[in-house]
Amino acid sequence: MFALHPGDYAKRFPNVVKAYDLLLNNLSITTFNSQLEFFLENKDNQALELLKTRRGEFLRRLNHTISLFGEQASQAFIPIIVQLKMMQLLKLQSYLETINYRLYRTIAPKGNWTKMQILKANEDNIIDEKILQELLSAIAQEIKIRVDKFAPIVSLNEDTKMIKLQTNDSDLTSYGRGTIFPIPDNIQFIRTASYWRSGETNDNIWYDNGWSFFDRYWKPLGNCCWNEPYFAAGAIFSGDPTNSKDLEGNGCQLIDLYLKQLKLANVRYAVWNILCFSHLSFDNAEEVCASLQWGENPSQGNLFEPSRCQFAFPLTGNNMTKYIAMIDLHHNHLIYLDANLYGSVSSAGSNLERLSENMPAFMEYLETIPSVFDLFKHQSNGLSVAYSDHNLNLNNQEAYIFRPENKQNSFTPFSLTNLLI
Repeated sequence: MFALHPGDYAKRFPNVVKAYDLLLNNLSITTFNSQLEFFLENKDNQALELLKTRRGEFLRRLNHTISLFGEQASQAFIPIIVQLKMMQLLKLQSYLETINYRLYRTIAPKGNWTKMQILKANEDNIIDEKILQELLSAIAQEIKIRVDKFAPIVSLNEDTKMIKLQTNDSDLTSYGRGTIFPIPDNIQFIRTASYWRSGETNDNIWYDNGWSFFDRYWKPLGNCCWNEPYFAAGAIFSGDPTNSKDLEGNGCQLIDLYLKQLKLANVRYAVWNILCFSHLSFDNAEEVCASLQWGENPSQGNLFEPSRCQFAFPLTGNNMTKYIAMIDLHHNHLIYLDANLYGSVSSAGSNLERLSENMPAFMEYLETIPSVFDLFKHQSNGLSVAYSDHNLNLNNQEAYIFRPENKQNSFTPFSLTNLLI
């Protein structure tokens, strides 16, 4: 700091001068974190009393304190459970239910999935079963008390495990990443599209539609995208448009997936992505949208019918990649991903190996996201909470139905908003 001459700018940067004084004179710096680190390093249980004053910090360090202090840490934490928000409770519940058998730790710094870090699970993270059950019991009790105020009795369907709650960094849809959508049995092909409007331009701009394919072990099998237009007769690319020929700068790419042929090609997982080939983020266009529709006969109907799309996702943000969804052909369902995972924007093929390494950990992370089932599973029998009302008889009663499909039913939708505050 000698070269910085902090004394010359004492009035402009008083904190720098104060730090300089502390370092020069070897004075102790007493802050919450310095005290906490000192206590933890020396395995002093005063750390627990200090953490109880900051519930968020205690929550983040719960596993570490349990590894140091055992049941003493969990007993110190249990009284502050009532201070946690509902989503904190649900996330902690899912974390504790899965921590002892997870293979990975998946970290997105400040919710930025482009910078996703994957760490192998450490044996030090394993929590004693007795402590685990004490914590889960206390959390369950608190969740039940809060849900009781709005829905004391619930008739809960197991299929609500497929409906994930929104996380803080996901707001494109009313459901969260990891939500599952069964593919109807009569569906023979799936048509996906990327559509964009860049405005009048003399330059071609692309937001590339692409699919990457893997076997059941996540071994790469191939792609379907602008420079790999065919995959094993199971996927076909429409061709590459030139939006500069359109006055509004409209462009669209279609890819058809043929499910039977993909299975014959040993495909288990298919991952859908949109890449900003021109190095212009989604926010640089007037509009970018990804859409998907189920189909029975690819030769019938118009080439692309927006009104028939089962899913439409407006793509925004200062990002260059968007991994929208994936298909699990073994279970015949679509899984919503909504992840800006890091990748090359030149072609879907450039990211095949990277996805092969990262997707197993990301899929494990999706399993830990709280579901609608996790919210209601501690209640008694009553209010109908279901994925679909297809096999339910509802008669003007209140119910939470994720996908209303029975036209004979009439019900008052139950909102989760108040429960999740």
